[in-house]
Amino acid sequence: MSDRIAAEILVPDPLPADWRDALRAISHQTRASCLRHPWMLTTFAGRPHYGPNALRHAEQSAAAVARLPVPPRRKIAILRAVDTYTIGHVLAELRARDLHSRTDVDKVELTTYLRGLIATGDYPFLAQLGPGNMTIMGDDAQEDFADGLEWLLVGITAAIES
Repeated sequence: MSDRIAAEILVPDPLPADWRDALRAISHQTRASCLRHPWMLTTFAGRPHYGPNALRHAEQSAAAVARLPVPPRRKIAILRAVDTYTIGHVLAELRARDLHSRTDVDKVELTTYLRGLIATGDYPFLAQLGPGNMTIMGDDAQEDFADGLEWLLVGITAAIES
């Protein structure tokens, strides 16, 4: 079953030529699939599954970084960084979705609650961030994901070029 879902993660051919565009596409596909099938996250945490589609996904990822001027172990580290970011963001999104579904708390209610806590003065640094920015819900999640992925890719690019 997990290999069947792994087919959803595959980016339609051709894979973008630029490694950042390719990793961006793979990451967005992975996020979308994991949000549709949250149980997939438990398979990532468990024993590896090496079915044909999982290997195709790994092959696409390897192809994305194949021409980078870094040793193989650095290429793997780059792929792990992008995967870890993607899966971590998905976990945060699913946690927010679960909170909303279990408690019927929407973003406005949660923001109001957080404002009340922050108004106590006990959380001065969180107050600077603003309570409305502390949750990953709704349309903000897609934008937050894309921004974070971009920052990660820019950092990787800077490290490679230095």
